[in-house]
Amino acid sequence: MKTGKVSDAATGFQLTREALAKTRRKALRQRCWYKALNGLERGIVELAIRCVEEVKSIKLKTALRKILAKLVSAFRPSYLDMAEKMGRPLAVRVSQLAQSWGNKLASKWKDDAAFTRYLGFTALGVDISRSIDLPMVGR
Repeated sequence: MKTGKVSDAATGFQLTREALAKTRRKALRQRCWYKALNGLERGIVELAIRCVEEVKSIKLKTALRKILAKLVSAFRPSYLDMAEKMGRPLAVRVSQLAQSWGNKLASKWKDDAAFTRYLGFTALGVDISRSIDLPMVGR
């Protein structure tokens, strides 16, 4: 018989006022509360913190799980995201510089995801050649 309850094992952790407030504080400290969530999502979490001691509604749990998943992914951006974030301004600058030297095709460089990632990994100090299987020359 279904009682309408979702087990804590299915949610990953208990959706209580304290857990939601702790997650909100962490998101504010890491400056991703306003970046990762829109106004409606922030409002749902804030109302749940104010009005509910423990979330029992399946619909509210589902909504909060989706919102919390967005926050968790925003807490630790992936290495690829960091490389793209660092590489984007470098790609724009390199593209502008090459265009000033007369390279007409360089205008496309700033939109090339692979080039942007390469510049980002280089800026982060990643040795790209170690992560790619290159044929060994001279061995």
